[in-house]
Amino acid sequence: MKKINIKQDIINIPLSRNPDTFGKLDNLDGDLKLLRSVIDNDFSHIIITDNNGHILYANKSSEKITGFTNEEIIGKTPTLWGKQMPSIFYENFWNTIKEKKSIFIGKITNQRKNGELYEAEIKVSPMLDNNGEIQFFVAIEKDITKEKEIDKAKNEFISLAAHELRTPLSTISLASEMLLRGIVGDVSKENKKYLKTIFMEIKDMAEMIEKILDFSQIEMGRFHIIKEPTKLFDIIEKSIHEVQANLKNKKISLKKDYKKNLPVINLDRKIMKIILENLLLNAIKYSPKGSGIIFGVEENKKNVIIKIKDNGIGIPKKDQPKIFTKLFRANNVFSIKTEGSGLGLYFVKNLIEQSNYKISFKSEENKGTTFFISIPKN
Repeated sequence: MKKINIKQDIINIPLSRNPDTFGKLDNLDGDLKLLRSVIDNDFSHIIITDNNGHILYANKSSEKITGFTNEEIIGKTPTLWGKQMPSIFYENFWNTIKEKKSIFIGKITNQRKNGELYEAEIKVSPMLDNNGEIQFFVAIEKDITKEKEIDKAKNEFISLAAHELRTPLSTISLASEMLLRGIVGDVSKENKKYLKTIFMEIKDMAEMIEKILDFSQIEMGRFHIIKEPTKLFDIIEKSIHEVQANLKNKKISLKKDYKKNLPVINLDRKIMKIILENLLLNAIKYSPKGSGIIFGVEENKKNVIIKIKDNGIGIPKKDQPKIFTKLFRANNVFSIKTEGSGLGLYFVKNLIEQSNYKISFKSEENKGTTFFISIPKN
């Protein structure tokens, strides 16, 4: 039997449920029959196409997820259940798998035979021959519609709970502030110390609730972005002003590496302020006392690039791929006993992506981190 090279020619395995495509399945040996059985019964929707996207094989889950029968699928293209995304999505998709010959990973909205829309995570891999030419494409699609619905319900509950917590916290905060100011009578120095602790803890909790509310609004797609012509210099200056107390408390210096004549750009002012303040507070939090932070801005023809550089603890290399994921905190942050929710950078990345900006970073453990935000001028 012909030797199979899984990396270069996975399609040589006669997986097709259409025997005319790859030969009779009866000729398979035991291992290949097992492999076919595993793929055919996988919960994910798996198809194999030729280099023009015509479907040669579809597993059983393809029928369950799309609603189309195998006979309806074979010979067609995935547009049978696709065509729901903007044209730029498909341009990027084909450029990745056909021109660059790279794996495409992303999320997509498709349509079942009955007209129902569903969301899926997809991974499409080009299969190359010995000359580097594309022979086939293997596409794996996981239906995440139910997961998204569960997440939505969970976020709605979190949002409701956070709203309900606002009122009692405001009452406690007001009462502790009145006691601290001596409005309802004299308070001893010892009691003032405890009241101050209570007041600060309530303030931190209120800020956390606001973050959770903003976070849940983003998750549910209700965080509206309204862009208008804005002086970038003014937003940066306001954001730096907001963190002055934090800089002072840790005796951290901030160097401004930008000019006053920064361009006017279409921005959502509130969102940009949230992004910059989160990154600045992170830089302060994870930097040692007496160190310095650099806030820089560069320009090219198409973009303005904001850089926030610290000399803090950095991000371990093994943790870097996860740094923007929900509730994740790098292992080395626990050594400095600093508080955090693990939502900050996830929140920032979502805001940046929804604003059509880009974020990246460079980091080395114990040598600091630099975050870059790229904002289109137009």
